[in-house]
Amino acid sequence: MHRVRALACSVLLVVLACFASVAPRLLGPARLQSAELGRPVPQATLRQALWIEPLGWAPLLASGAYISASGEEVLDPARIAAAIRRDPRALAPRLAAIALAARAQDAATLAHHLAILHRLDSATADRLAGQIAAAAIQSGEGESILSAFAADDALAAALLKALDQEGMDPATADRVLAALSPARLRAPGLRAGAVAVLVRQRAFARARRLWGGGGDAAGVYSPDFADLSAPPPFGWQMVASPAGVAERAPEGGVSVIGYGRSDGVLLAQLLTLPPGAHRLDARYASLRGAEGGLAVAVRCVDGPALARFALSASPGPHRDGAAVAVPAQGCAAQTLTVEAKALDGGGGQSARITGLSVAGAGA
Repeated sequence: MHRVRALACSVLLVVLACFASVAPRLLGPARLQSAELGRPVPQATLRQALWIEPLGWAPLLASGAYISASGEEVLDPARIAAAIRRDPRALAPRLAAIALAARAQDAATLAHHLAILHRLDSATADRLAGQIAAAAIQSGEGESILSAFAADDALAAALLKALDQEGMDPATADRVLAALSPARLRAPGLRAGAVAVLVRQRAFARARRLWGGGGDAAGVYSPDFADLSAPPPFGWQMVASPAGVAERAPEGGVSVIGYGRSDGVLLAQLLTLPPGAHRLDARYASLRGAEGGLAVAVRCVDGPALARFALSASPGPHRDGAAVAVPAQGCAAQTLTVEAKALDGGGGQSARITGLSVAGAGA
């Protein structure tokens, strides 16, 4: 837990910076130099500050959270608690309490103050919670902190984000996800974070089961685009980029436009097709543009293309397909994409896609 204890000093520095921004009003610029450096404030100065604002929190915090002459962080629980009582919404005392709880490895108190901080300043709380969660994960000894974070939605989200960014090994991911109850994972935001962690860990089948959504758990979700609200990666992701744009078509399906200037994915979904023979099927109406500006593809994640064909530029409805052979090894998940392609001389292509599916060859 040395990483978490070291983080307490970093949090204290944030406290001192916050305190220095408000202390001049109370302590006076001429007497603030030691407070700005995080050193103890002379008693005479504190008495004067208390006389100026007897109910203020800054004098108490100045004498209860500072860096000693030897470089050690000093955190006085009684003075920090008194400063919070003076103003429960003030950030600096709350940050000092977080630093104190982190140093003491008091997971419950740490989570309590972080949850309150999240209501006061969500950006600061998310940053600190993420840093503390990452330190706890890396230390391998932060079970109590992970459990405390998992019991609060906002802190659990920071925990999952830290895990995802750190790219931890599967055993660590399992340890963290096990701390999240099934009931808590029903919250859409937390479920999306947990799915992202599992996808990063290449636990695709587990990720798909947790994502839910019904339908064919291995094949395409909402192949007729009836549900475009389901979140990626197992729901449809529509992209707008310099390569083109995909968006819901008013008359049904998805409208895709490739600008012809660069390559890029416009529409995507993650699949978990089993090994064997499958059939990719696309139903669409070509609207205008040059041949070769749009294509449909199925690829192994981090692997080769299994099938790909260009959408016809001839006006009118079309139905095209291709065989997809998923290998037994090295292709636990696949991406189904509609892609924009760069064309010589510019130009582009547009179409309205009404169906994209991948089914077993015998279906």
